Amino acid sequence: MKTDLREMIGKIEYQEFFQQLYEIALKGMNVGSTAGRYDQSGEKYVLEYIYNIVKNRPATSVILDVGANVGAYAKQVLNVFGEKAQLHCFEPSKTAFAALSESLKAGNVHHHNYGFGSSGDCRELFTNHWGSGQASLFKRTNTTDLLNFREVIEIKRLDDWIVENKIDRITLLKMDIEGGELNVLKTIESVLSQSRIEYIQFEFSIGNMYARNYFSDFFQLLSPSYKIHRIVQNGLWEISEYNDSCELFVAANYLAVLKPR
Repeated sequence: MKTDLREMIGKIEYQEFFQQLYEIALKGMNVGSTAGRYDQSGEKYVLEYIYNIVKNRPATSVILDVGANVGAYAKQVLNVFGEKAQLHCFEPSKTAFAALSESLKAGNVHHHNYGFGSSGDCRELFTNHWGSGQASLFKRTNTTDLLNFREVIEIKRLDDWIVENKIDRITLLKMDIEGGELNVLKTIESVLSQSRIEYIQFEFSIGNMYARNYFSDFFQLLSPSYKIHRIVQNGLWEISEYNDSCELFVAANYLAVLKPR
């Protein structure tokens, strides 16, 4: 006898059941629930994964932490790479930068009190409180996450910085800048095409909705030279083909891995 699914569910409302199932599935794919929690987000796994590949190289690994905030991710980098990293931390907020500079004083860490974007100028940074990790160049209007505080910050182009500092090769470019990631990547298209950056970690979240860019933009830009993965709690899930289900404006981290030439 065929049993109707509604009967199997019982007292739980039919739609509520599937809503709960949907939320469980998102958590299982590391979307939304663990962003910023390095012990659960899979980011520690990624750092160890990269380190095990590069650790026997004679040169130190150049790592850029764009959107370093107060240094939580940078500390994870140092925990894994130690002195094998040449770590550059970029944080435009004066409040967050002060905390970053105070907490990270290792000789192989370089602090920069500016951010990156599509042009070199001064911009307004919107935030919900001073030093917040949600600070963004794009003002959010959703009622649960109003960014009402603001400060003027300095913005540069990453391609100019790479030239000025004579950076030939970057092991890891990590970006968590609340919707500004795509603009930064567009400034370094020539660097990407030359295979000078091995790994790119970027966040895709609600900030991208306010920036009016989509996961398809990242995929089209990166997929010719990189394999793109969602970072899950215990590894990497490759996104071999783009599809509409990728357009989830809920915080998740992705890793682009340079394809062999």
